[in-house]
Amino acid sequence: MSLRSIHLIPMGLAVVGASLLTGAVFTYRSTQAFLTRSVPDEGTVVSNERRESESSNGKRSYSFYPVVEFQTPDGKGVKFTASSGSRPPSYSRGDRVPIRYDPSDPNVADIDSFVSRWLGTLALGVMGVAFVAFGIVIGACIARSKS
Repeated sequence: MSLRSIHLIPMGLAVVGASLLTGAVFTYRSTQAFLTRSVPDEGTVVSNERRESESSNGKRSYSFYPVVEFQTPDGKGVKFTASSGSRPPSYSRGDRVPIRYDPSDPNVADIDSFVSRWLGTLALGVMGVAFVAFGIVIGACIARSKS
């Protein structure tokens, strides 16, 4: 690797970090908008939906996503699948859970928990800060080695 290309590493890390931080800002704003327009309620877990995924090395894994039912004040029954899953399942059939839903479109709903609200934003933010910090540290090390 040439000296010229080594100088691109910190910049690449900073660009990746800035992109992740931009994603964190967008997910934060989206969550805030949902919290502003949504209303709290309570729902009942009716089942857990099993979803499989496959890693880049071909290993299969699965998570369970709670399926929740609730009724709007006008008596309309709504069923939704939560945005976050876990293994083992976090909830059992019959569990009562806090939810939030958009009154103008009750199908836009989710379990009202820290994980479903903020985990994505937090993960993007932490990774973004880490990439930017590594870029700065590596850039400083390269600059110091030149002098």
